[in-house]
Amino acid sequence: MSTGRVVPDRLLTTHLARTLFSAQRDAKTGVLTVDEGPVQTKLHIVDGKVIFAEAGTLAETLGRLLVRQGTIDRDEYALVLEHMARPSDRDEVMRFGEVAIQLGMLTAAELGEALALQVRLKVQHCLQLDEAVWMWVDDEAPRRSAPFPVALEPAVRTALREDPQSYRWVGLLVAKRRMIVRLAGEPDALGRRFGVSPEELRLLKHAHDRPLANVLQSGILPPEETGALMAAMLFGDGLTLVEPAPSERPPARTSPSASRTRPNRAQEAAERLREEMQRRGRVVSGGRPPAPSPQRTRLEAERAFEAGRKLLRHGNAEGARAKFEDAVQLLPEAAEYVLHLRWCAYLAENDPMRRMVHEQQLRDAVLEALTQDRKMAFAHYVQGRLFLLDEDEVAARKAFGIAVHLDRGDLEAARYLRLLEQRRS
Repeated sequence: MSTGRVVPDRLLTTHLARTLFSAQRDAKTGVLTVDEGPVQTKLHIVDGKVIFAEAGTLAETLGRLLVRQGTIDRDEYALVLEHMARPSDRDEVMRFGEVAIQLGMLTAAELGEALALQVRLKVQHCLQLDEAVWMWVDDEAPRRSAPFPVALEPAVRTALREDPQSYRWVGLLVAKRRMIVRLAGEPDALGRRFGVSPEELRLLKHAHDRPLANVLQSGILPPEETGALMAAMLFGDGLTLVEPAPSERPPARTSPSASRTRPNRAQEAAERLREEMQRRGRVVSGGRPPAPSPQRTRLEAERAFEAGRKLLRHGNAEGARAKFEDAVQLLPEAAEYVLHLRWCAYLAENDPMRRMVHEQQLRDAVLEALTQDRKMAFAHYVQGRLFLLDEDEVAARKAFGIAVHLDRGDLEAARYLRLLEQRRS
């Protein structure tokens, strides 16, 4: 059993991609638990390949993925949840895909494609984390998992390129700008391995034996895309950075060392992982009542949340608020549930002084939601509304644009975006 931490200030050396590539090189089999605070993802790895992923963010659940793809609609999603919630002899929760097939909403082939996509998206989400704790356990159990293997190199390249903060890679690589780029093979072979585009392949051919600074400033790709590709290749041993000749090295500069104590979720996650490691070593004594099923709790929370969303779409903010309160009570760590609850509380408040309090709580909830899931369309929509309160139309237009890009069905965000575009023109 081993543990590690993804550190924001040292992403080039602590990024999760390095751990996954190390497992791939050593053909390891086991479970990699990635803890980012309130969210935990378990990656099942067999002979170095990720073949399955469980848990993760709410946005990555199979039902929500199928809704985003347009395979099922919101009403069908709610119907599946209702069937899943029906009591059984052993209080077991049926899987979403099984119920959807029984109800004729999915074929087995469609389910397989959706599950493969789900695993890939969960891996990519983990690869976009800049702060997390991970724990590796050698375990042969993943060999019994349903195999949906993920090609690691393209997943890393896509995750870094689509990261909402992809520009950070340029900033991290600038410190190594005087080093020389050496490709680990022919550009065409590396391009196939990492699944690069023609423009990215052109950059690789340009990069070999050049100072990193020249590559970052080549103009072949936008700077953030260049940085993301170079970082992905570096993590996957597609290239190395070599020190220039001694005569070409710049004089060493010393900088004052400053230790910063950053309260972060990683410390809390580390504590939880230690507790989990201790629990693994304990012998559970009998006589205790069985703990509530986590699957049942998540299901009931999601049912309440979907009911609240439906009421909110029909303009019933008070009714929606009650449902969101139920969801938060069941799953308080779900930032998306909390955000919807804060939004309804803000909408329903008429007293100016109390509304200011709800507004601040809403702002805090938006930041927490985007920390947990930077691709949460609703959080960007609410952030756009808050920017309008601040009379910052430029930031609001950007936020609504992101919301529409992430959720084409977000009619409210699209309406606000059109209004702002018309006002600008």
